[in-house]
Amino acid sequence: MKTTIEQELTMAIENSSKKFKDEVLLNQFEKASEEFEKLVSLGIVKKRGNNLISITDTHLHKSNLNKPNVKDKYPNDNFYLSNI
Repeated sequence: MKTTIEQELTMAIENSSKKFKDEVLLNQFEKASEEFEKLVSLGIVKKRGNNLISITDTHLHKSNLNKPNVKDKYPNDNFYLSNI
């Protein structure tokens, strides 16, 4: 009887699981991973990834580069000071 790909894959996973069962470094990594997931669920940390602003949210942020301070430029002008 021929074995299917799924059966071979299942056997390979089981053999690997047995091989690395008592691996100290792997157990430490899994423990750290579980602790990190717990911190993520509590909102203390967040996973790394694409944290850049999306195109649809760019209108929510205002950036002023090399813009002079209006209060310094027009200190006695009430029009500019009232619109800040």
